[in-house]
Amino acid sequence: MPLEEFIAHLYAKANPDMIPILRPDIWYRTLSDELRDTRSVFVDKAYRFPIYWCAIALHAPLIAFMARATRSLANYWHRRIVLLSIAAVTLGYLIIFGIAFDYLRWVANWATCMVLIMFAMKALPASRPAAPIPADHAGTQILAWIVTAIPRLGTINPF
Repeated sequence: MPLEEFIAHLYAKANPDMIPILRPDIWYRTLSDELRDTRSVFVDKAYRFPIYWCAIALHAPLIAFMARATRSLANYWHRRIVLLSIAAVTLGYLIIFGIAFDYLRWVANWATCMVLIMFAMKALPASRPAAPIPADHAGTQILAWIVTAIPRLGTINPF
């Protein structure tokens, strides 16, 4: 829809008291606008990528558990569906990475999708139970305390 048509429709539906504060530039964005904005801020945001990788790496015990649980699924097709789901979600978020520059949000949403896939996968029949995350292992406890101590990975502060 052309911007002018969108604005006309917006004003036709808006409360007359709201018209002075309507900002169509917030609600109407084309793909080229998003790509241009992403390219303009990419270099400024790229320094955060190692922080996101570290945050993901801190969850290594959970990632290892998910891998063990996937390998323990009884049905070959269930394993394939789980792996294809992980690949599809990851590919979708890589596309988002190229378009939207709110990287923290998409990394957090991707991680949430991975946990949801893990929970869905645990409902599938397994040939053997996956070994749990070792709670008494020193490395696991250290990683857990580090993850707990990080207050947040904000888009502005602290990282």
